[in-house]
Amino acid sequence: MEKRLLIADRSGIFSACYKNALSEKFMVEIALNKKQAARLIEETYFNVIIFDIDFLKNSKNQTLGDAVNFAVLVADLKPRTAIVLTGPYSSLLETPRLSNDFVIVEKEIDQGSLLIAIDNAIYRKHLSPQIREKRFSILSQLPLCKSAVNLKLVEARNEGGGYVESMTGIMKSGLPIKWVVYRLPEHEPDTCTIGLVSSVGCGLGCAFCASRRRSIKEVLSTPEIVAQVLHGLDSYQAKGLFEDATDFNLRLSFTCEGDMICSNFENGMRAIREINASGNLRPEFIITTIGHEKKLALYLARYSDLKNVFFYWSLHFMDELKRGQFMPATRGHSLTRMIDLFDEIAQISGRKVTASFILMRGINDDAGHAAMIAEKLGGRENFLIKLQPLRGDLLPDRTTGREDLAAFRDLLIKAGVPEAKIRIRGIIGDDILAGCGTTVPGDVRKIWLDKEVRKNYIIKGRRKKTG
Repeated sequence: MEKRLLIADRSGIFSACYKNALSEKFMVEIALNKKQAARLIEETYFNVIIFDIDFLKNSKNQTLGDAVNFAVLVADLKPRTAIVLTGPYSSLLETPRLSNDFVIVEKEIDQGSLLIAIDNAIYRKHLSPQIREKRFSILSQLPLCKSAVNLKLVEARNEGGGYVESMTGIMKSGLPIKWVVYRLPEHEPDTCTIGLVSSVGCGLGCAFCASRRRSIKEVLSTPEIVAQVLHGLDSYQAKGLFEDATDFNLRLSFTCEGDMICSNFENGMRAIREINASGNLRPEFIITTIGHEKKLALYLARYSDLKNVFFYWSLHFMDELKRGQFMPATRGHSLTRMIDLFDEIAQISGRKVTASFILMRGINDDAGHAAMIAEKLGGRENFLIKLQPLRGDLLPDRTTGREDLAAFRDLLIKAGVPEAKIRIRGIIGDDILAGCGTTVPGDVRKIWLDKEVRKNYIIKGRRKKTG
């Protein structure tokens, strides 16, 4: 039976933009006022209803809370209908219930992303008893801390052969964080990755990372880290974990804002222990870090028993002076010593360490640098080398693309690095600030709302770094 979709849109603009794309999957009807919408909803079962937030308001003076009462009533009366709300983020963020009952999309969302958001909404509304039972058996073993982060916004994109969702939430302190959920069907169809935030702002000052622009500093508690996982598991991209027919994998990656090893070691490692203790989830963890001699030594002493942790070392430079120039927090940390520490971690865990290099035109992309990498890492069996491009707006004069990565790979091979050790990766998710080095809340101006929020934060005091 063909699925039915109702667009409740007073202006008709949203309908005009998206009706053709939606008609490929749904039988679409349009309501231009509440009376018409009420009649259609009463007479017809709709799989999906899209409400324009302006449609819900009776007058310009009506509050958002009053306006969404109609949508809330529909959600209560039609529990099997997926409700999608579209409107300005700043308004939608004011009403906590929205994120629990509805999927929220921006008016200017592209057609492919809108379809993904609708699939997500339908999926959440129509979980089979078998999937619900499996979800309960898995999630009930995890700490009950989902409320530590109030999920406010989910943005979705279908790009680069992958499905990317960015999730924006508010912590108890009122600060926003942004983490990502993605799946790459063309490369790893049976793997869902949740990229985690470990701190608000970073403070390490790397010249090529968007987090350097965030002067506010607060580390996340262990419940706030685990809460991101719990919200991420609600994503449509994670549904394979709960379907018996699929051998599906979960990857939890500390690759979003913050360096967990350097700035939030204790809380981050405690979160890994707690998630592992659940038994049923069995994820693999990726920890991205610039490296810290004392913390890596501490990891060896206390956490070397963890066999499901992979390290991605944000190395970028083999010249310590240049590394200190572009990555000031690395000053005083010996590259030779950290290579030995990572090598020992890899030997004990059986997991190779990936040394990452963001290529910057004219800075670290020449034959001399390739020779230094070959000398230091080429003969180390426990290291892989990953090359990735530099985004355009971070160091605009130094951007690189895939052709630059391929050229540098050839220099590495010529210098003696085995080709099998080299990986080239692109970046997906940039359009919604969900790409590597970009995962700061894209709407910080609206979410980190006003002087009152900042004043309350200052009065409460910032949490100090742990570990």
